[in-house]
Amino acid sequence: MSGDGDLLCPSVTPETEGAVLFGVVSRVAGRPKVDWLEAPTPVTPEILALTGDTPPAQVLRFAAKCQESFCAHFDGVDCRLVGRLVAALPPVAHEQFPCAIRGDCRWFWQEGLRACERCSQIATYEDHPEASLREAARPYARE
Repeated sequence: MSGDGDLLCPSVTPETEGAVLFGVVSRVAGRPKVDWLEAPTPVTPEILALTGDTPPAQVLRFAAKCQESFCAHFDGVDCRLVGRLVAALPPVAHEQFPCAIRGDCRWFWQEGLRACERCSQIATYEDHPEASLREAARPYARE
C-alpha cells in the first residue's frame, strides 16, 4: 500500500472510474454471500452484460479508489459505512480468507479483520435491504 490516498473502497458501483471486479454475490437463504476472485479484474462491458437484467452491483462486488471527501460515507478521516456495518452486522466469516484487495482496502485498514468478517455478506445494491443495512448505509451527516 502506498498511502491513504490509494486505499480502495470495496463497495462501489461498476461505473466508478477505475473499478475492478473482485467478488461474485450469490444468495444463501435469501442473504448475500460473496465468493472472492483470485485477482481483481478490470470492469468491461462484457462482464457487465453477464448479469443480464440484474443490476451488476447486486450480483458482483467492485472496488475502486476511495473517493474520500466526495463520498457520502466519509467523515474526513474514516468511512462511516464500514463502522456502521461492523456495529450492525454479526460476523459471518471467522477465518481469514483470501482477498485480492485486502492490502489496499480502506475497510480493512480502518476496522481490521472485523470488517473482513462482515464483508462477505454485503451486496452493494439491494432491492429490499434489512433495516440494519438500510441504517448502516445512510449517508454521514456533515455538520
